[in-house]
Amino acid sequence: LPTRPVTPFACPGDPRVVLATAGSHGDLHPFVGLALAVRARGARTTLMVPAAHAARAAAALGEGIEVVPLGRPDDYERALRDPAVWRMREGFGRIWASGDAAFRDALAWLDALPDDGPTTLVAHPLVLAHASIARARRRTLRVVAAWLAPSNLVTVHDPLTLGPLAVPRWWPAAARRAAWALGERVAFIESGDLQALVDQAAGVVTVNSTVGTMGLQAGRPVIALGKALYRLPGLCFDGPLAAFWREASPPDSALVSSFEQVVMHATQVNGGLYGRAAIELGLARVVDRLLNPISALERLLEGGA
Repeated sequence: LPTRPVTPFACPGDPRVVLATAGSHGDLHPFVGLALAVRARGARTTLMVPAAHAARAAAALGEGIEVVPLGRPDDYERALRDPAVWRMREGFGRIWASGDAAFRDALAWLDALPDDGPTTLVAHPLVLAHASIARARRRTLRVVAAWLAPSNLVTVHDPLTLGPLAVPRWWPAAARRAAWALGERVAFIESGDLQALVDQAAGVVTVNSTVGTMGLQAGRPVIALGKALYRLPGLCFDGPLAAFWREASPPDSALVSSFEQVVMHATQVNGGLYGRAAIELGLARVVDRLLNPISALERLLEGGA
């Protein structure tokens, strides 16, 4: 949450904000943060959550925010144990069925809400259908859809699958991007400022791309799934991918600096493959490197250029 001073709501009457979420802890946590921020601005605040999360939410929110449990705790646990939830074709239907009681509880609570001031409902996408019914019954209810996903994946490679389903190559690029963004929370980009993306990323997952070195230079946790020059203890996460987002830490900045020095001075030469000036510079440096009796690494260790 921001630490700067907050501005109270400029709203006539006594505004109320009701936040309704569904799903797992990843859906709950952003709504908890939003509820705290809304309450800090002076609005009456209520958070509706699946009954399985009610105690956790109440402990995180403290005094001043009402927590309304929805449905039955065993519905949530049963859904988690249902293997069909994780199947592409069946998952949504199973999730919807498991939350039916919770959605009906949310609608009943909204119907019983006194009309004593302006009310805004901030609804998770799974709650939107019942939120729309509530708005139809109470025309003054304002509904805002919010998918406060904790994270998204950005890739510069074209994912050829959507979950377990193969994506036809004849699909237009715009259609593929929309499908990945909706179904997998994956943003596929073909161009743009990659350094800006890395600077804002929570972590970098790569096979052996030079994007990994950009992540190291930016101080971001990096995991290399293939053989990479920089896949070293202290630079890259050495555990499984499943643990990366929970356990990875930023690289050792001193080790990153030493790695850069070795790479630049011992394995690279200035020059290029395009343009006469770049080619001539590269040829001169390559010849010097090949004919010098002292290796570049030895010169680096001795403090030379």
